[in-house]
Amino acid sequence: YFGGGERPRGAPEGEPWRNLFDSHLTVNLTNAFSFQAHADAGFENTTFGRSSWRGGAVALRLKANKWLYVAGRADILDETVPSSSAGSASPLFFPATRVRSLTATLDFRPTDHMSARLECRHDAASSPMYFKNSETSPSAKSQSTLTFGITAWF
Repeated sequence: YFGGGERPRGAPEGEPWRNLFDSHLTVNLTNAFSFQAHADAGFENTTFGRSSWRGGAVALRLKANKWLYVAGRADILDETVPSSSAGSASPLFFPATRVRSLTATLDFRPTDHMSARLECRHDAASSPMYFKNSETSPSAKSQSTLTFGITAWF
């Protein structure tokens, strides 16, 4: 649990107490296969009504051999933005009430303390929040990305 006043002083929503509940579970099913689940939920009572959110993720990881891991992850976040005759609260997270993503990752470990990752991700939202054909305003409800990165640790 985490709680506190998060809205700026003088915000139209007032200065409500924000409540966040968080849980996390990781299970190593075998030496090579692991599962992870994560859930968040929270709320705050604003002058326009109750702002709330629910989010979750599940992930699987397989150690294919000494130097290769394969992983998949699915995420979702839903937000309720209250409104009344007095107006509407500002969204807490995104300019969309629902955001989902699917991610697939190949993790190469050529040596100790080094990882090279190739990741493919698809994001989707309930309203446009991604930039496709415009550099100044969101125009798309979804996007796909491909990322390659190398990380070393000491």
